[in-house]
Amino acid sequence: MSTDYGPSNGHESKKTNGDEAGTVIVNDLNPGAPKVTESNWIVAGSDLLAASDGVHGQELWKTDGTEGGTVMVADLNPGAASATPFGLVATDDGTVYFGANDGAHGMELWKLPQVVEPPAAVVARHVFYNRSSFDSNDAAANAADDNAIAADKNALLAGQDRLPGFDNVTSYDKGINGVMIDIANLPVIDALLDVDDFEFRPAGSRPVSVTVRPGAGEDGSDRVTLIWRDYNPLEAPPLPQAVGNGWLTVTVKANYHTGLAAPDVFSFGNLIGETGDGGGAAGWRVSALDLSAVKRSLNAAAPITSVTDFNRDGRTNALDLSIVKRNLNHGLALFPGPVPVPAPASVVLPTSAPWPERGSTTGWVSGLLGSGGKGAGGMDALRIVKSGAGCSFERGGRKWAKVPANSAARGRLSQVFARF
Repeated sequence: MSTDYGPSNGHESKKTNGDEAGTVIVNDLNPGAPKVTESNWIVAGSDLLAASDGVHGQELWKTDGTEGGTVMVADLNPGAASATPFGLVATDDGTVYFGANDGAHGMELWKLPQVVEPPAAVVARHVFYNRSSFDSNDAAANAADDNAIAADKNALLAGQDRLPGFDNVTSYDKGINGVMIDIANLPVIDALLDVDDFEFRPAGSRPVSVTVRPGAGEDGSDRVTLIWRDYNPLEAPPLPQAVGNGWLTVTVKANYHTGLAAPDVFSFGNLIGETGDGGGAAGWRVSALDLSAVKRSLNAAAPITSVTDFNRDGRTNALDLSIVKRNLNHGLALFPGPVPVPAPASVVLPTSAPWPERGSTTGWVSGLLGSGGKGAGGMDALRIVKSGAGCSFERGGRKWAKVPANSAARGRLSQVFARF
């Protein structure tokens, strides 16, 4: 996020994916205004702005990078007057401290406790038949792909205490060319999540696109769609393509983009022409039994769960018969299952960090609130800096220390600080 100037929009907050085409205004708060967003901070995992929408003065706003997710935190100085928030600093417990003028007390210290969102979590994993009759043969990632989800297939999870079954294996002739991951509380916008937020095995099996559809997943989670180029055994490497007649393992990394506390690892298998007659310790092999199964179903309509519609055109026909013949004696070895990946040490979830005890030499809170913040100089005379687990407030050399007190979620700090 950044604050930038444009002749038609004035100063506005923008988001970017790193190139010119991907740099767009988050929300034109005051269309055509010469100056709207004054400052932009990222503190305690939140993107906060000092901005005016033309109705209110300069107030504190927050944004998630979308127009709908850009909202005013509070109208501290009601109406067209400005609170002019500045100097935002966060303590270890996520509380945000800043200077602002509410119009009644002058420039004072304010706090905004961080609302810690639940950590992100993968709630569902799907394999789907991209570019099949079930998504209208559309190669792009969109809502039509939901109709192509293989309802009878499940991901083989890392650490799962079971042998792989045919419910983990597809027989699509285009390979594993579509996977969906539903993530609750995904912290980033579409443009920030990309292929580098995942790992794939075998090596070289990177997808061609990563797409996020907010709210489209199970229970309102965000649906992340990964799409690969169709499997083609006649196409020479190194061009990446879908895994065919093998196992694909996907790792969703634990990082700032995904919000996961630990990586999520799962696998799907594929054996083209297999109808599910094998399994167990021997794995699967396309055989005369699969050929017979297709012959018994010839010219029948095939739902998405059909075991004989290998090209997923909605019918079992001569095309499927040809596919199984071409793949006779191809096999899929039993897979021991994906290995869990430990959480990286760099991913730290928000925790509550107490302030230092009164009188300690680290983390004292200092500053001068003055007479309601008046007469002690302008905002430039107030410094707010990180200090130990808390903050240091400095003005005029007079010191203050935080003492236990009950306070509202947002209020002037003169009621929760005592001089020493």
